[in-house]
Amino acid sequence: MATAADLIVLDTLSMLYAHGHGLNGYCRPCRGYFGVLMLVLMLERGRDCLSIDMAPLRCLGCGGGARSTASSRRRRAAQV
Repeated sequence: MATAADLIVLDTLSMLYAHGHGLNGYCRPCRGYFGVLMLVLMLERGRDCLSIDMAPLRCLGCGGGARSTASSRRRRAAQV
């Protein structure tokens, strides 16, 4: 059984990215749903930006404030 010392806390953008996760954005006014480029977001907000209670993202459709949704697992390229 895993103990508290074995758990990895994914609380920053760099930790999410390092463990293969990404973020999605959702804008209620225009009902836009989009994937977030983690490397660009880390450049804008910093690697140590907290992923919990993060400031709203800019919607790609209407330019309004969009919320980040649950992180999604990135697909890794198949190794040949």
